[in-house]
Amino acid sequence: MQLELIKGFGILDFDKWSAYLSYKRPFSDGIGKRYFSNRSRDLYLSAIIALKDKPIKRFSIECMRTDYQCGNGMPDPVGYDKNGEYVVVFPPYIRDKDWYYTHFDAEQIDSWNEAHNSFLWEDSESSYDFFSSWCNYGLDFGGRVLYATNGFYQQGWTVNGLCMQSPLFHSQKTVELYAPNYSWQRLYAYPNTRVIAFTFAAEASIGSYFDVLCKITLSNNTGTRGERYVGGQYSWEKMDNYYFSSKKFEFYSLLDVKYKYSQKLIRSHNCYRFRRFILINRHKTNN
Repeated sequence: MQLELIKGFGILDFDKWSAYLSYKRPFSDGIGKRYFSNRSRDLYLSAIIALKDKPIKRFSIECMRTDYQCGNGMPDPVGYDKNGEYVVVFPPYIRDKDWYYTHFDAEQIDSWNEAHNSFLWEDSESSYDFFSSWCNYGLDFGGRVLYATNGFYQQGWTVNGLCMQSPLFHSQKTVELYAPNYSWQRLYAYPNTRVIAFTFAAEASIGSYFDVLCKITLSNNTGTRGERYVGGQYSWEKMDNYYFSSKKFEFYSLLDVKYKYSQKLIRSHNCYRFRRFILINRHKTNN
């Protein structure tokens, strides 16, 4: 037996079979790089098993989860103060005492300080919790992460409107194929990046003449956290009749058959020629 580990990849090698194991996390900010953080729950898992001297050459299973996206909390504290002014707080900690009394009611500030036995302008944790309760329903900031795009590059990783990352991420152009009549906000390049998917594949030889490859992918799609709210990531007003308010299930399949036949040529050499049959299906089972 031989074992090799390389940055989230593992290779096992035995006499009769070998395995390739992979564990990855998608990220677009600092939270995604924390492998063991409770905020970083999205992942890619895969295992490929290769059999030696068997009709089934190899088979694999892959799991993809990108639906958590660091939670549903807004990325940063934003909202309207007591004067109706739109306030953006970054980072969520301000040391200026007068700032709090300028933007919030004195009674609100004093009652918070008394309840937490600290002053907002002196305690960063208390300040964070204050802003979280003010505009984020008590949730952690830094959520609603945008995969394959960001606030400065709205078109993301696309070429001619198609995705350059996972094919299970749906760009605006892709979504328009199965929801042409839905009115999208078009805020982001990818209206669907919240995906839970499993892919199963197997490759085998049947006799001396056929090679067969079969793949099946099952996926649940729930859109993106930003697109579900009016105005995007910094809003709590939900879209009416949001297309992905209920999960959309999809089923993809591929069947690839190669037929080999021999033919006697000059000098009695055997030459193998290939005839290939490929069947690819995309089944969308609910709207």
